[in-house]
Amino acid sequence: MITFFNSKTVFTGTDLREFNEMREFLKQNGVKYKYKVNSQSGRWAGGGTHRGVHGSIGIRMEHDKMYEIRIHEKDAERLGL
Repeated sequence: MITFFNSKTVFTGTDLREFNEMREFLKQNGVKYKYKVNSQSGRWAGGGTHRGVHGSIGIRMEHDKMYEIRIHEKDAERLGL
């Protein structure tokens, strides 16, 4: 079981292609993983979300989401990650 205390982050970034490549690599090596997707414009900023308060002008939407993949520490050591 992967928990916060026995896991290691092996990917953090905004590139969906790289995120999917890492997931495919882990799948091919039989590694279980957990992932999280956070929207940067969905954060709360005072009276509403960041996007709702400030709008989205000038924000590159391909960088709006932050992806994170965590795997068990033992799997990270085995794969050299």
